[in-house]
Amino acid sequence: MFPGLYKVNHGNVRHTLWESLFFAVMAYNNAGFTPDGAGLHVNNWAVGLPILASAFCGTLGFPVLLNLMRSWRMRRPPKRWSLHTKLTLTTTFCIVIASFTWFLLMEWNNKLLFAGNGIEPRLWHAMVAAVMPRSSGFDLSWMPGVSDATKVFLSIVMFIGGGSTSTAGGIRVTTFAVILLICRAAFTGHRDVTVFRRRIPRRIQMTAVSVTTACFALVMVGAMMLMFTTGCAFVDAVFEACSAFSLGGYSVGVASAGNPASLFILSAEMIVGRLGPLTIAYSIS
Repeated sequence: MFPGLYKVNHGNVRHTLWESLFFAVMAYNNAGFTPDGAGLHVNNWAVGLPILASAFCGTLGFPVLLNLMRSWRMRRPPKRWSLHTKLTLTTTFCIVIASFTWFLLMEWNNKLLFAGNGIEPRLWHAMVAAVMPRSSGFDLSWMPGVSDATKVFLSIVMFIGGGSTSTAGGIRVTTFAVILLICRAAFTGHRDVTVFRRRIPRRIQMTAVSVTTACFALVMVGAMMLMFTTGCAFVDAVFEACSAFSLGGYSVGVASAGNPASLFILSAEMIVGRLGPLTIAYSIS
């Protein structure tokens, strides 16, 4: 009776299904790009929460998800989870909570982001800042409006990245956790590095220190080269370099199509971030 109306609705359903599939794959794989600049559909909880959950699961890594599934199927308590799973989950939740708290404290009165808005948009943006910048990307519209202090903090979060063997970038949360454990052992005068009543082998300690040092040098060199080629501020250069290394997809407008050198620098860092620090370390050794 209304063929035109049926065609429009049919097209909308097809478009919605395609976008749903696209966002599901991009979220879990932490690809960090969308067809538009506001891919998370800001302030839409029904769309945003599943994307956040999928991106969070993608940063954990396949061994962690497999261990959790097997433990749930065999009804194993958390104390019987693998050391890798415990370390990944503990460090990830600490980073997410710290990011959520930092964003609320530092950006609550940011007029560029929340001019006349209520509490709900602030909470939503804090959740996005806690999960997405680590390696997922998606919503790019709010990033240029944050303060320099938040840019520095998010740069650290992006540099850490996601879990080992996950689709995320960065040095990985387990590497960061081992570095903190080494510092704790040094400050407390212990010769062995232990966590959850397990000792971390010396080889893993050396690998974590080497990977962190090499990647930190890579990001700093990339940031200085961006400053030289674009004339941007140091904070923006570090943010852009960490975003490229973590495959997060965020940008504060440092690189541009009119400056091929800046694009080449970021592309090189993205290649290293995609291959993974451990892959490069093992291939060299």
